Amino acid sequence: DEKLNRTQSIEKDLESFASSDAKPSQAGVDYANHLHDLSNNIPLLLVAHAYVRYMGDLSGGRMLKKFIDQLFPGSHSFFYEFNELLGENANGAKFVDYKNEWKNNLDSLELTENDRLALINEAKKAFEMTGKIFMSAMN
Repeated sequence: DEKLNRTQSIEKDLESFASSDAKPSQAGVDYANHLHDLSNNIPLLLVAHAYVRYMGDLSGGRMLKKFIDQLFPGSHSFFYEFNELLGENANGAKFVDYKNEWKNNLDSLELTENDRLALINEAKKAFEMTGKIFMSAMN
C-alpha cells in the first residue's frame, strides 16, 4: 500500500541524527544487511518484515515514538507519525480498520504452502531481529 511508504519519514529521521554522534547498533546493521540480502535473493520474504513492522508500528507506534523521543531528545521519530496515512486526528478505531484491511490484503496473497511456511519463519526472524535492535537501544 503506497500509503505506507515511509521513505520521507525515515529520511527526516536520518537527517536529524546526522548532526549527532549516534551510530547504528550492530543489531541495526545486521537487520539492514539481512533485508538487503532478502531483496536481492528472496524478495517475497520481505512481506514478513513488512507485516511485522507495520502491524507493530500501527499498533504501538505512538508508544514507540514516545520511547524514542525520551531516549533521543529532538526530532528523531517521524517514522512513527501516521498523520498522512489516517489523518491528524486518527483514533484507535481508524488504525484498527486500516490494519484489518491491510492484513486482509496480505492474507489474500496466493502462496504455496512452502511460501507460507517460509513467511512464518521469516516473521519470527523479524521479531527476533527487531527485539535485538530495541535491546541494543536500552544498553
